[in-house]
Amino acid sequence: APVAYSSPDDPTIVQITLLSSDQNDPIEGSVAKFDDLSYETLTVGIEDVDANLIRTYPNPVVNDVYFELGEVEQAVVTVYNIIGIKLMEANLKGSNNRLDTGSLPSGTYIWQMTSLDGEPLKSGKLQVVK
Repeated sequence: APVAYSSPDDPTIVQITLLSSDQNDPIEGSVAKFDDLSYETLTVGIEDVDANLIRTYPNPVVNDVYFELGEVEQAVVTVYNIIGIKLMEANLKGSNNRLDTGSLPSGTYIWQMTSLDGEPLKSGKLQVVK
């Protein structure tokens, strides 16, 4: 079904979660197939950041994951489970920012890094193994 979002107060981040199973009791390994997905973005007045300089390691991770910000001075990283529920959030500054993932069970997670103003900088997957 087509979905269109428009508002005079456009958000800085829109997260759309597509599920192939119940969001309250997800079935690992379930498959959803989507056809003809597209999106458009318009960015105005935001300074370009070289996202290639932002690094995260190690991956897979056992207990601690580190974030290097590259040329970004400060940022916020948020970790979501695979169905989009926020599990962790941390403010980052400088280099070698450590995030303790020891409380997370084994699985795949999504991390999203934003500026302090909420502008998206970079995102990626994180594999936690115990």
